[in-house]
Amino acid sequence: MEKPTRYTRNIYYVEQDQLYVNLFIASQLEIGNGDIKVIQNTSFPESDKTDDVTF
Repeated sequence: MEKPTRYTRNIYYVEQDQLYVNLFIASQLEIGNGDIKVIQNTSFPESDKTDDVTF
């Protein structure tokens, strides 16, 4: 069984000029020198939706 602490490795994938979101969990990603920032907020497990995604 995989440990939940390893999930943070696979939330986002960046390939060339594309960003893929693999897991919709509360997280933050900065690309480059902070030029691009993605923030996901969620109230999981109370809700099964991502509440807010900020770019």
